[in-house]
Amino acid sequence: MINILKGTSVKIRLMTLAGISIVGFLIFGLMSYSTLNTVKVKGNLYNRIVQGKDLIADILPPPEYIIETYLTVLQMVDETNQSKIDALIDKAKALKNDYDARHEFWLKDLPDNEGELKDIMIKQSYDPAMAFYNNLFNDFIPAIQKGEKDKARDIIKTSLKEKYEEHRAAIDKVVELSTERNKEDEAKAVKAIGTSTMLLITVGIITILIICFLCVMLIRQITLPLQQVVTTAEKIAQGDLTVDKIAINSNDELGRLGEVFNKLLDSLHTVFAEVRSTADKVASSAEELSSSSEEMNASTQEVSTAIQNVAKGASTQAEKSAQTAETMEKASITLKQAVTNAQATSGAVSQASTYAQNGKQAAQEAVDKITRLTDTVVSTAKVIQGLGEKSQAIGE
Repeated sequence: MINILKGTSVKIRLMTLAGISIVGFLIFGLMSYSTLNTVKVKGNLYNRIVQGKDLIADILPPPEYIIETYLTVLQMVDETNQSKIDALIDKAKALKNDYDARHEFWLKDLPDNEGELKDIMIKQSYDPAMAFYNNLFNDFIPAIQKGEKDKARDIIKTSLKEKYEEHRAAIDKVVELSTERNKEDEAKAVKAIGTSTMLLITVGIITILIICFLCVMLIRQITLPLQQVVTTAEKIAQGDLTVDKIAINSNDELGRLGEVFNKLLDSLHTVFAEVRSTADKVASSAEELSSSSEEMNASTQEVSTAIQNVAKGASTQAEKSAQTAETMEKASITLKQAVTNAQATSGAVSQASTYAQNGKQAAQEAVDKITRLTDTVVSTAKVIQGLGEKSQAIGE
């Protein structure tokens, strides 16, 4: 996945990231909704749990309801087998212990704000049950153990039946109040789950819209400055240094990138100005070199003319050798001046940019040639002067 995104633009990468985030959020929302729908009140799982509880309640007698104890009493009065009678007595004691344990549980677990329901469950159904068990263990069982069946039947028909009926009426009231409370709780739960589900969907939609908006804004804030930098860089690469500076007003990495890029553009403008100034100086030096070359040509022409005159005078008039020597000295001075001018020109050229290096070398070569020519002229003047002196000596 990462390798695939390497060749894509920043915009595509950001859009991919935003898309993955949105898809992940949608999957999370759908899974949450599915879970709520499964475990909600009156949902499939809830109905299955309630069904299991109802099935157990229909099969097993509740320990907080003394109906099983009452049934044991009825069995005990008609039983003739003493071992079975003892087993029924032990069962009655066990049922009494179960009743006491469950009573302690509901005494602690049932909240005080239940009001009437707790009063009936803890008080109104408990007192008759305790009276029932007192008569059972103090009156009925001793009569059974003595074999007084008639007395035992009278106890059942009077006190035991009366306390059982009183206890049964309280239990029926508890069932009625509990059923009504369960319906109210189920309605509240259904309403709460419905409200929460709608709120979850609403929050999810709003969150997705916010994510989309922030992603679009983030993509614009990143890609637009980058595109501006790329466009400006392309113009500079094509040789256009007149482009405007990049306007990125932010304190993040993109802002620093724009600031550095603008500094680079300023540096390019400075370098361009220096190159232009150097080019102007090179052109000026070239003009001076051209003028100096013309002066050297004129001086060389004078030297050539002087040499020709000297050569002509040496063949006819020896007495003019001194004048010739003087002329040669003047020519030598002129040539030295030309050398000085050439050296000055060479110095000016050497101060120019590297773009005038060839002109400097040409000027230096011209200086060397003129220097050699000067030496040749001086030597020639000396030879001619010597010839003149010899001619004068011959004439004398």
